[in-house]
Amino acid sequence: MKAATAKNVAKAIARWAAGNPDIRRAWVYGNINVAVELEPAGDSEETLAAWMANAGVWRSQLQSRISVPVELEWFDPDVGSTALAEPKVLVYERTA
Repeated sequence: MKAATAKNVAKAIARWAAGNPDIRRAWVYGNINVAVELEPAGDSEETLAAWMANAGVWRSQLQSRISVPVELEWFDPDVGSTALAEPKVLVYERTA
């Protein structure tokens, strides 16, 4: 992917995340793979339930904003993620 296109994709992902109060951080890695960390919801089981309930909709929302296929993954800070062991770019972080 060209640098200008990558920059536009990162901006689109950041705008999407900023408009979604459930998203705390978003990273891009690989071929437009997006990992998101959710705002904590009570405990990790509640956060997992929020991910399961919304992941498909969020992926569709992201896909409609960018012209390349998107893979979406949940990053659980309590467990970690093998995907985030790859080189990645933080494109969004919610501030207090």
